[in-house]
Amino acid sequence: MPGVVDVSKRCMLLMEGPDARDLLQRITTNDISKLSADRCVQTVFTNEKGRIVDVVTVVELASESYLLIGQTKEPEKLRAWIDRFIIMEDAQVISLNDSYRHLLVYDPKIVESQIVQLGGSTVKRNVNLEFLGLGQAEPFLLVMEDWGGTPIFHALQEKSDLKPSSENDSPSISKEKDSRDFNSYRILYSIPISPNELNELYNPLEANLWNYISWTKGCYVGQEVIARLGTYKKVQRKLCSLEILGQVFETPLSISNGREDVGMVTSAIENGSLTVALGYLSLRSLEVKEPLFCKVAGANFEVRIITSKMTK
Repeated sequence: MPGVVDVSKRCMLLMEGPDARDLLQRITTNDISKLSADRCVQTVFTNEKGRIVDVVTVVELASESYLLIGQTKEPEKLRAWIDRFIIMEDAQVISLNDSYRHLLVYDPKIVESQIVQLGGSTVKRNVNLEFLGLGQAEPFLLVMEDWGGTPIFHALQEKSDLKPSSENDSPSISKEKDSRDFNSYRILYSIPISPNELNELYNPLEANLWNYISWTKGCYVGQEVIARLGTYKKVQRKLCSLEILGQVFETPLSISNGREDVGMVTSAIENGSLTVALGYLSLRSLEVKEPLFCKVAGANFEVRIITSKMTK
C-alpha cells in the first residue's frame, strides 16, 4: 500500500527499571523530562566525540518502562552501547524486535487525519488501523515523529495480538528492502535514515537535528563537543537536499568542486531524467555557491543544492 511500509527490522528496545529514565536523561541529547504518557521525545545517542550512534524516539509504556524506537537495523549495537553505562543503576535493556510488528505510515492524507485525532499529543494507544487494509487487526500503538516539519507515524502492534489469519500479512504492505516509494518520499522531504545519513561519521548538528538537542539540561555523552560546535559555530558541513543532472544511483559518492572533494552523496533515487539526493556538503561550498559535480564511470554530473527544510 502506498504510504505504508514494514520496518520491523529497525531497532526496538525496552528499557526498564527505577533508574531507566534518569539514565536516558544522562546519555542522550534531548530532555527526557518532557516525556509523558501521551508525549514522546525524539533524541540522539551520541558517542564521546559527539557523533551519532542512533536517533531514537522514546515512548513511556508504563511507570519505569520505556520503548526505544531506533533507526539502525542493528539492535544489539544500541543495546550494547546503553549497557556500557549501566554500572550501579537499577535498569536493564531488552530487545523487542521479535515482539512487535512495526509499520511506518507516511502518506500525507493518512498522517493528517491521524494528527487531527491526536489532538496535540504524539502518542495514541489502542488505535484501530483497519483503513490501512489490515482487516480486523488488533489496535496499534501510534507514535508521531516530526522530521523538520514533516510528520510520520510508527504504528506498533505486539505480535502476541496478531490474529492467525493471513490478513495480518497483507501483500499490500511492502517489506523495507522493497520500499522504493518510501525511499523516494523521505529523500524528497529531507528525512535522513540510518546508516546512510545517520551514523558515526556525522554529528547531530551536521544532520540538522538541532531540535533533538536540549541546550539547557546539562551533561550527556558527547555534550561538551556538541555544545562547543553549536556555541562557537564550528559546524563544518551540513546535510542538504540535492539534485543531480543525470541518473546516478551509486552511493556513497563524492562531491567535488573541481579542486577537492567538498561533500558526499549519501542517498539517491531517480526522478525522471534527474536524480534527487541527500548528502553532506561543506559550509564553505554552500556559502560561495561554487559549481559542484560528482563523477561516475568517468563522467561528470552537475550537482545542484536544494535548501533543506531542517537546516538551521
